[in-house]
Amino acid sequence: MIRKIFIINQLIVTYTMSNEPLSEGELTKKYPKRAELLKALGINILKGHPNSLASNITIPELENCHECNEEILLNPPKAFTTLVCGHILHHDCLEKSNRDKQKTCPICFVDNEGTASAEVQDVDMSEAVEDEGEETSNLTGAVSKLSVDGGKAIPRSETKSMEPDKVQGLIKELSMPNEPIDDNDGGNKSKESKPITLLQLYYNANRAEKRVTRAYQEEIRCWYLFAKKFEERVKEIKNDNSRYNDQQARGLVYGEVATNLPGFTRDSLRKKTAKARNIYKLFGESYDPDTKKIVKGIGIEKIERIRTYSADYISKLNSTQIYNIIKHFN
Repeated sequence: MIRKIFIINQLIVTYTMSNEPLSEGELTKKYPKRAELLKALGINILKGHPNSLASNITIPELENCHECNEEILLNPPKAFTTLVCGHILHHDCLEKSNRDKQKTCPICFVDNEGTASAEVQDVDMSEAVEDEGEETSNLTGAVSKLSVDGGKAIPRSETKSMEPDKVQGLIKELSMPNEPIDDNDGGNKSKESKPITLLQLYYNANRAEKRVTRAYQEEIRCWYLFAKKFEERVKEIKNDNSRYNDQQARGLVYGEVATNLPGFTRDSLRKKTAKARNIYKLFGESYDPDTKKIVKGIGIEKIERIRTYSADYISKLNSTQIYNIIKHFN
């Protein structure tokens, strides 16, 4: 067993491999997204320590957990797992998604020959263990511990669908034909001078319900269009200047938007954009970096079928749920 420990600023990173190690070139070739993920993870960890980064370093966007859509580096800390295929999830989300206990990625379904399991805990530098075959690099002090354990590849098998009732309800609602919502007050609007009858109260409640439905649809459509425009701007920057990769281009767009939104931080903007991107994935399209293909959603016209599901609910759907909904309509 080969074990390496890297002590970076306030983080101890322990990397353990149970199999023969691959060279960095072999790893990059086999798992092209892995290097990009580790770089983004490292820079985002160090961004809390300004003296550790050069002033000209662009802080890349670190992907949210593919399942719960929350930020990976939460405060207070939450255990997370990086898979060698290049995807990252919170540890409990990975446990929930892999109910068959297989070591396949729930996002791209690649068989992972090793996983990086991050468990954040307080640690005393003086108690660092020096195992046989251990190689240590001490750069500064340490507060938290990140352990990476080797895993054995297990072939992928078909898993049973265990969608929550609400997701099945969303699928059913999206399958209904479009029906116009008439929330016009018309001539039935009550006047203050007239007594409110039971019939009028029912009418008012029914009209309010229709307005809520219309508001649901409008908010979903607005976030869809925002995410669509955001992705178009990212593509525009990358096309105009090939030296920017996807994460760098996204960082520039965040900067453009944030400077014109007083009171909004980049982090809050990043969270809202991640949620909007989930809505765009479902109704529009998304790019799969592993297959390098565009995955078409179910279509913007189906937003008109939404009656009881809010933008907030849809934005919190995980990748597996979004994929299953899209699959239902394809």
